[in-house]
Amino acid sequence: VCLALGSSLCNTPSTADRVALAPALRSAGALPGPRGQGPSGLVIVALQCTRLDHLAAIRIYAPLDETLAALAEALHLDVDTC
Repeated sequence: VCLALGSSLCNTPSTADRVALAPALRSAGALPGPRGQGPSGLVIVALQCTRLDHLAAIRIYAPLDETLAALAEALHLDVDTC
């Protein structure tokens, strides 16, 4: 699973695209994956649209601080905030 957080996939193609693209393609069956590794895929959390949105297993349009705080709460993690 690859978590793409923020604007790393916006505008100009970059190395971040390749890092995110591989798990997305594995999840779609377009690339072979390691056996016994369980499900894979791409999760994108950003306010802007990205060129990989259509490949994401999960796409969340929300601010990172709110999304990660909700995730930490759901996982019962104690996270200090500034």
